[in-house]
Amino acid sequence: MPFKGKPIEYKGQLFSSISKLAKLLKVKRSTLHSRIKKGLPQEEWGTRSKPTHIFYKGEKYYSKSKLAKKRGIDPNILNKNIREGLPERRWEETNNSYEITYFGKQFRSIEKLSLFIGIKASTLRLRIRKGWPQKRWAEKSNPYEIIYFGKIYPSRAKLAEFLKIDKATLNFRINSGLPQEKWVTGNDKNHIPYKNQVFESISHLARYLKIGRATLKNRIDRGLPEEKWGEPENDARVSTGYSWDKVPEKLKIISKKLATILNIDVIKAYQLLLKEIGNEI
Repeated sequence: MPFKGKPIEYKGQLFSSISKLAKLLKVKRSTLHSRIKKGLPQEEWGTRSKPTHIFYKGEKYYSKSKLAKKRGIDPNILNKNIREGLPERRWEETNNSYEITYFGKQFRSIEKLSLFIGIKASTLRLRIRKGWPQKRWAEKSNPYEIIYFGKIYPSRAKLAEFLKIDKATLNFRINSGLPQEKWVTGNDKNHIPYKNQVFESISHLARYLKIGRATLKNRIDRGLPEEKWGEPENDARVSTGYSWDKVPEKLKIISKKLATILNIDVIKAYQLLLKEIGNEI
């Protein structure tokens, strides 16, 4: 994540600090820092914060504090009950007798259970919320894990070793807020990892997979697993009789946007677009 005074890159432009970028985007520095830390794409760094309103028993409240005041509940208790995933009917409960069962044994709270199995209460709460099976609740967390193009690496050092670049270089690029596709550059060897191999660029991997570069990039950007990167393009020589590379640029842009909206392959989106154009003529 970016640190105070460190330069940061945003859409090809370099800013001397995260504060300078926050000012340009018209968001709070803390908000921008949090979004970068969470790994959000650059397109979402400057978006307005989501509304904080909350619904309770059919009524809308503009914040949890407003709800607590209206209902005469201690805000800390309300927050705790919501955070622990209690159903709405139990949000006003003031006792701490919420029980949770773990392999047949009853615990008075998530905090008590977290102490018993030796992990943080916040970690346990998140695992329960995500639907983890009980046998995985006590798994030890690795604070150094890092995800790169859908794969988990035990540490930045291991990722740098895999990418065959200097660890300090990788740390600088990550801490500067660069997106994953820029953690290695054209001057580095081994750009894109794919099934225990590395390729100098998306273009090189696309040629290896025998699909169009745009199709491959679209699949990677959409977060598809590696197993789906090389799937046939359903005849990339779409109904017009020419390849994707020769499709007019404006139609490419529209097709990519349609593909994102419908969560489908860009070629399928282009074919749908052609079909609609044909119906209009």
